[in-house]
Amino acid sequence: MKLIIIFLINLLFNNYLINALINRNEEIGYIGLSSIRDDFQNVGFPVEFQINSLFVSFFVSILLTSLIYIFVVRNFKLDDILQISYVAFLKIPLIYIGTLTFSLYLLRVYNLSRGVLIVSILIYSIIGFIGVLITSDDIFPRFFNPSYYKFYVFALTIIFGVVAFFNVRSSDETSSISVENSEVLADIPELSEGQTLDDFGTCFPWSGSNNYDQCIEGASITVVKSFPDRLTNVISFGSEIYVLQNDGIAYVVNDESRVFLDITDKVGAFEEFFESGFFSLAFHPSKEYLVVGYSDKENHLVFEEYQLTQAGEVDYENSKILLSIPNSQCCHYSGNVIWSDFFQDFIVSVGDMETNGYSEKVNVPLLNSEPIDTTSPRGKVLLLNKNISKPKMLSVSNLYNPREDIIGYGLRNPWKTYEYKNYLFIPDIGFSTQEELNIVDLNEFDQTKEPYLFGWPHYEGMIDNNVIFNEIFLYEENIPKNPNQFIEENTIFPNVYYEHSAPANFRAALIGGGVISDTESKYFENYFFADYISTELFSYDFQNDKLSIIPLPPVDGYITSIETNPNERNSLFFTTGSGYLFKVILP
Repeated sequence: MKLIIIFLINLLFNNYLINALINRNEEIGYIGLSSIRDDFQNVGFPVEFQINSLFVSFFVSILLTSLIYIFVVRNFKLDDILQISYVAFLKIPLIYIGTLTFSLYLLRVYNLSRGVLIVSILIYSIIGFIGVLITSDDIFPRFFNPSYYKFYVFALTIIFGVVAFFNVRSSDETSSISVENSEVLADIPELSEGQTLDDFGTCFPWSGSNNYDQCIEGASITVVKSFPDRLTNVISFGSEIYVLQNDGIAYVVNDESRVFLDITDKVGAFEEFFESGFFSLAFHPSKEYLVVGYSDKENHLVFEEYQLTQAGEVDYENSKILLSIPNSQCCHYSGNVIWSDFFQDFIVSVGDMETNGYSEKVNVPLLNSEPIDTTSPRGKVLLLNKNISKPKMLSVSNLYNPREDIIGYGLRNPWKTYEYKNYLFIPDIGFSTQEELNIVDLNEFDQTKEPYLFGWPHYEGMIDNNVIFNEIFLYEENIPKNPNQFIEENTIFPNVYYEHSAPANFRAALIGGGVISDTESKYFENYFFADYISTELFSYDFQNDKLSIIPLPPVDGYITSIETNPNERNSLFFTTGSGYLFKVILP
C-alpha cells in the first residue's frame, strides 16, 4: 500500500509537470515524443499504443517510486531531526534530479524549459517529503486500517483511471503519438535508390490565410540517394546539386556522390541540441570562394569563407570566419546563407537563439526581445559584408549604435530565405500557433534603407501577443520611448500563414524552398515550401496570391529542405532527417 501511495503521488505530479513542459513548446514536445516512438518502432515493438505525457510520467514515476521507497521510506524515523532535515532538503531533491534527468535523457526528450524544471524540483521536494511522512511507520498505521485494504485499492484505482481518462481526452496530435505495429508501418515502405512512389491520396484541409486555392494531386517522388546521417539542406549551383549532412559533410550529388567539403572537425552536431550542425553553403558567382553556415563546437553560429582552387576544390588552409554569434541555448540558430544578386553580397539568417517564446502568464516577451533590438544580430536577416541599412534605434540603452547590415528583424527562426529577382522570401517558424511566409520587395528597401520589421515576439503570424511591457526602448533624439506603437504601425504581416492545429492533421515548422523560374513551366513563378512535421508540399503563386497543397506520401523522417531542380522542368528536390534525398515530379 505504501508503494501504491507514493507511486500515485509521483504519477500525479509528474504527469502535470510533463504536460506543462510539452504544452509550453509543442514543437520540442512533438519531436521528443517522436524520438520515443521511433525507438520502439525501430526494434519492431509488436503492440500498438499511445506515447504521451502519461507514458513518460509513468516511466519516471516507477523509477522514482522505487528509489524513494528503498533509500528513504524504509529507514525514515520521525524522532531524528537531523535525518528529517537531510531527507527534506538533500536526499529527496537529489533523487528527483537524478531520476528526472536520467529518464528524460534515456527517452531522448531534450530542450525542455529549464526554469520549469528547477521550480518543479523545489515543489517536488515538499510534495515528496509529505508522501514520505504519510507512509512512515509512525503515521501510516494511524490512518490506514488493514480491514479497509480493498477499499483503498479501489479508491486509488479510480484516481489513476480519472487521471488517464482526462489525459487521453485532452491529448491531441501535439502531445500524443501512436506507436504502430509492423502491419501499420507497411504504409511507410523501405526505400531504395531509384524507387518511385506515387498515388498519395487527397490533401488535408487548410487552416490559415484565406488565399488557399486548390489541392493538386498526381505528384510522384523518387529516391535519388540515401546518406548515412541526417541531411539538413539541398543546394543547387549551376547544374550541380549539393546536399549537406548534419555532421559537416557536403556531397556533390552524381553517380558516385563524392565528398565536396568536410568540416566535421569544426561542426558541433550535438545529440542533445537537435537543431545544431551544418546548415548551409553558398557560392560566390565568380566560383572563387564559398560561404558556409554551421554551429561550432562552442555552440556559436559561424559563417565562414573558404577559397576554391582553379580545379574547384576547397582550400582548407585559407578560410576566414566572417561572423560568429554565441548561442547560449539549444535551438533557433537558423544559419542559412544565400548569394544575393540584388545586393551583390551574401545574405544570412539568424534565429533568436531561444527555446522559450512569448509568456502569456506574465505578459512579456520573456528573455526574448533581441529580435526587436537593432543592436543585436539575433532574430534577423543580415547582409554579410555590406553596411547600408538605416534601422531605428531600438535597444535596452543607447550605448551602442544600431547595426547597419539589417534587412529584416523581428524574426524567430527563419529557415530558409530565398531571393528571386527583387523579391526576398523569408519564412519564419512559429512558436505554438502559426507558421508564416513573408515576401518583401527589395526595391522598397533600396529606396528607404529601412529594414523590414516582422514583429516577433509581439506578433506570431497574425496573432497579436498583446505585449504590454518590453525592456526594449525606441530612442528618438536620445529620448527613450515605449516601442509598442512603432512595432504595431510598422510590422509587416505574412503573405501566407497557417495554424498548427488543422482540422485533420498537425502542422509545425515551415521549411522554405524556392521559385520555379522556367517560363515554360505551368508553375512559373510559384514558390514551393513544405511543413516539417506534416511533410506536406505547398505551392504559392505569389503574383496572383493563390496557394495550393500538393500531397506527398509518408516518408521516413521529416522534410528539412526544399530546392528547385535546375536540370528538369517541373521538378524539385527535398531532403529528410533520415538521410534521404528525394526528387519530386510535379503533376
